[in-house]
Amino acid sequence: MHYQRSLELEDLFQTSHSRLEDAGKKAREFKLLFEAEKYRVKELEEQNSACERKCVDAEADSRKYYDKISELASEIEVCLAKSSNLEVSLQMVVAREKELTESLNLVTDEKKKLEEALSSSKEKLTEAENLVGVLQYRKGRLCDS
Repeated sequence: MHYQRSLELEDLFQTSHSRLEDAGKKAREFKLLFEAEKYRVKELEEQNSACERKCVDAEADSRKYYDKISELASEIEVCLAKSSNLEVSLQMVVAREKELTESLNLVTDEKKKLEEALSSSKEKLTEAENLVGVLQYRKGRLCDS
């Protein structure tokens, strides 16, 4: 019985030893997995840090672009106001040009009438001078006879 008990203990020892070796293997495997996971966590933390830096940079760029957009929007408002003022000025200039064109047309028509009247007066003066010449000639002939 003692021998039987010894065999059972030997068997238990072998089983325990086998389980211990298996547990040791699993412990080493877990340790390797743990190290791999620690490395992966470190990589992910580095990626996260890089992403956070990119995010901060993107936010800074976004603020910069927003400020630029605001500045450009203000410039557009100023340009629109100037454009509106220029349109009003242009309308006034066009109206004034129309008035001046009408006045120029009236003055041109008046000038033509005056030129025609001057031409007519010159013709009448020439006719009158010719008539005076004829009358003086006749008078001179009458006085001579």
